[in-house]
Amino acid sequence: MEIFLDALLDALIDGVKMLPFLYLAYLLIEWLERHHGENIENALAGGGRWGFLPGALLGCVGSCASATFFPKQVMPGDNQVHDIEMKVLPAPRFAGSEKVAVQQGAGMVVTTGTEAEINGAVTFLKWLTEPQNNIAFAVESGYLPVTTAANDMDAIRASGLELTDNMEQVLSGAVETVRKNELYTPTAFAGGNAVRKILEYSIGDQASADRDTVLERIAAGQSAEAAMAEFLTDDYFEAWYQATLAQLQQYEG
Repeated sequence: MEIFLDALLDALIDGVKMLPFLYLAYLLIEWLERHHGENIENALAGGGRWGFLPGALLGCVGSCASATFFPKQVMPGDNQVHDIEMKVLPAPRFAGSEKVAVQQGAGMVVTTGTEAEINGAVTFLKWLTEPQNNIAFAVESGYLPVTTAANDMDAIRASGLELTDNMEQVLSGAVETVRKNELYTPTAFAGGNAVRKILEYSIGDQASADRDTVLERIAAGQSAEAAMAEFLTDDYFEAWYQATLAQLQQYEG
């Protein structure tokens, strides 16, 4: 039951992290449909047998563990089923920037207890982090191996464990990211949880509030373009950025 709850919590957290991206994608799609829907339909219709290509690709930003939940099919209608092929790509970086990747994930600690409880917990953690056991956990869950010996695709493939195509891609990409980048791990500090919530919800909350304003303006008679114009400027983004930065600076020192 505890494993199930942990998996459910991880899935919930991953889902919440996706909301800002999904919301921004929704805004973009809504704008395209309102202003260019007919043009897009005409262009796709005129593309003949290649007209499907512009809409055949869909990107998702998720954790390596989310591969275990990735669907294999999509049903656009009651009698339509299409297979989904997943391709894993490295996280993008700005041209000329340093090779740095954020390292983050669930951890384990040993809390205060009796000597027998502490010894038992330590023994379990040693067992779990042995390369063969760590690889088995990674293959089943999609979580990264936590030891250098296990964080190796040759060792993972040689383990004899069955690797699905999706898991093969995910672990290969994740292992390569770890090996070819300097890893950055956020350090613990007073107020760290509050800072995390600011970073997690700031853009999503702002986008939600702005969308409500846009809908109110449209309902009052403005065009969608006029209703959104205020929010699509560099100055507006800079104002949001500075306000968010000011919130974060309260936790400096």
